[in-house]
Amino acid sequence: MLLSISRLSALASRVSFSHSSWFCVPDGGMTGYEVLARGTGFFTRSTRGDLVALFSAHVSAPFKWRKYFPEQEWLDHVEDRHCENRIALSQGQVLRVPQEEIVQVPQLDAAAYQLPTEDEKVVLNHGVKVLTLEDSVADEVFVCGYELIGGDCGSTTEDVTPTALRGAVVDTVGPRIFVRTEDGNTEFGMCGGPTVKGENHEKCIGLLEGRVPDPPAEAGRVPHGRAGQSALIPSSVLSKLINAL
Repeated sequence: MLLSISRLSALASRVSFSHSSWFCVPDGGMTGYEVLARGTGFFTRSTRGDLVALFSAHVSAPFKWRKYFPEQEWLDHVEDRHCENRIALSQGQVLRVPQEEIVQVPQLDAAAYQLPTEDEKVVLNHGVKVLTLEDSVADEVFVCGYELIGGDCGSTTEDVTPTALRGAVVDTVGPRIFVRTEDGNTEFGMCGGPTVKGENHEKCIGLLEGRVPDPPAEAGRVPHGRAGQSALIPSSVLSKLINAL
């Protein structure tokens, strides 16, 4: 299925939302919230029919994922009580979520939040699709999210742009699915976004954990076969996380 750049952007905005985490540490002299990290998320439903938001745990609570942020020693002073997450919808609508209400499990880079009824009505009125978690893969998939362009990554100076990349599943190894995307790799800001399939793009096969990095630029180092591929947390694993709500 060939989609133009504009239609790919529209696809991303239909199936995902821009997600960010913010913090304020009054004891550290802060008087207002500042951004911690930016990523992407999407909506699905639990087996009970509740609306659930899914996104990356390392974006939701970077202070719990120091291996991703080894140089930010100040994160050691940030706790759940200092933080909130924000779900950005269309027309400037933002849902603010206390960090304590977000569910995470150890060693899984995904987080879940069950929306209250009043917020569910807001989401549905803004036209974001509620995706179905699907275990089976497909020949063609689309990795969707909000890419950060320009500025400093994770600041408030970059452009947050809906992006969808056409790709194909190349392998499934343990609890990970690997996707090779066309016309570029997944970029900063897209972590937590859905990878969708199907004619209506309403079936999600997994959540983008991140891109497999290139090896260090050292003499004699040869790029490994997975460099540049997108690693997904499968829907089967996400379903178990939702069941913990």
